[in-house]
Amino acid sequence: MELHEALKKLKEIKPDHEYAARSRNLLLRNYETRIARPANAWQFILQNLQAGSVMALAGILLLLVAGGFSNWTFLSPLGLSSLDPSSLRAEADAIDIQI
Repeated sequence: MELHEALKKLKEIKPDHEYAARSRNLLLRNYETRIARPANAWQFILQNLQAGSVMALAGILLLLVAGGFSNWTFLSPLGLSSLDPSSLRAEADAIDIQI
């Protein structure tokens, strides 16, 4: 029972009011500096270029996936004939398998 009582006492420990206020202010101040604007124009341009390139690459990936694995031929930007379901069936039927 001593351990249980010691845990109850530890649970009742509260931080000093000044310490709690100071640490809360430090945390909030660090949050504001993390979302601050870039220091110069070059960093601003690089951040926008990075965000734009990520969005463009994600769009290209979605087009490739949707165009390569679906029956929608208008979404196939590169003409991935190797992933065309009808040609895959024809190849599978042409294979002579003897077990």
